[in-house]
Amino acid sequence: MQLLAIILYNTAGDRRVLPFTPGALNVVTGESKTGKSALLDIVEYCLGRDSMQMPVGPITRTVAWYAALFDLDGGRAFVARPAPRPGKASTQRAMLEFGADLEPLDFGDLVVNTDSDAVREQLGRRIGIEENRHEPPTWSARQPLEAHIGHATLLCLQRQGEIANRDLLFHRQGDQGMIQTLKDTIPYFIGAVPGTKRSSALNSPLRAENYGRSRPVTAKPSWRAKRVMPICGHFGKRLTRSAWSRRSSNHRTEPVPSAPCTTLSRRPLPPNHRTAKLLNA
Repeated sequence: MQLLAIILYNTAGDRRVLPFTPGALNVVTGESKTGKSALLDIVEYCLGRDSMQMPVGPITRTVAWYAALFDLDGGRAFVARPAPRPGKASTQRAMLEFGADLEPLDFGDLVVNTDSDAVREQLGRRIGIEENRHEPPTWSARQPLEAHIGHATLLCLQRQGEIANRDLLFHRQGDQGMIQTLKDTIPYFIGAVPGTKRSSALNSPLRAENYGRSRPVTAKPSWRAKRVMPICGHFGKRLTRSAWSRRSSNHRTEPVPSAPCTTLSRRPLPPNHRTAKLLNA
């Protein structure tokens, strides 16, 4: 999926097209405060975001429709979104058309025929985002989440301030709740979790039991750590009295091998007059 053009329509019916060359590096230059950063907001809005985050200015005052033309495998997609109504910051109204040789439409051909949720779903299916569902843990108050093309956009776009910020890696990472959203959706996009099986196995009631069986239980050191017990020649590691008792009693840990062990002995005392009498007796 590649961006072919961004199109703006004003209320008078005039159209302005900003074309892009697919498969190449496209550089947009211009003076400060001329709307370069607004291109990211327009792309997000056309990909199904309900709210237009662009600050109030000449663009928001004059543009009636925002549109984008995308190149898909085997066709094209034209997405148009009307500007939010006066006094509103968001809308779900949208227009979506698919075709082999689509070009930017005229202002008179724009008509609302779908909503933002359908835009995300249909575009996502066209680029290979299958049906998926992330189920949060049972103790969490979060709702189930499905990864869609809007979440994929977070991994593809970056603002100038986000690039310069060493504490941010992804687009809109600083927004409220966005860190958790990224944690829930990134495993799907990198292929770590299959589509419909996402998190179902990890959140099963047997997860804790299976997790404990597959990993040995480690104990925290206690006050007995100063007392050194026998040294096992197979491992060459010192075991404390508490750890030695746990190894012998806990069935989850690996059994202690029957390797020859040596025992630490105290250093012999230097001979004195008492030991000398005993030895000579």
